[in-house]
Amino acid sequence: MIQIREFITSGGKTLNDADLMTLIKARMPKTVAGDQRGWLRQLELSLDGYGGAPQLLATQRVRVALKDIDALLDVSAFTAQD
Repeated sequence: MIQIREFITSGGKTLNDADLMTLIKARMPKTVAGDQRGWLRQLELSLDGYGGAPQLLATQRVRVALKDIDALLDVSAFTAQD
């Protein structure tokens, strides 16, 4: 979480989108998809009201990455059932 906040504080200049997703996935608990979704939601809620104008773009990039990871959880669950 600290590295994600550092990313936001820097204004999003330290990582590209793929590296940002990798960072978030590496911090995500290795649990069932439902618990992972809860963790992603908590992370998103922690972004509310964080930082000023320079951090808004970085915060938006984190939100997009969280949504992309959440969508990947759906794909993982679907392919695991096949």
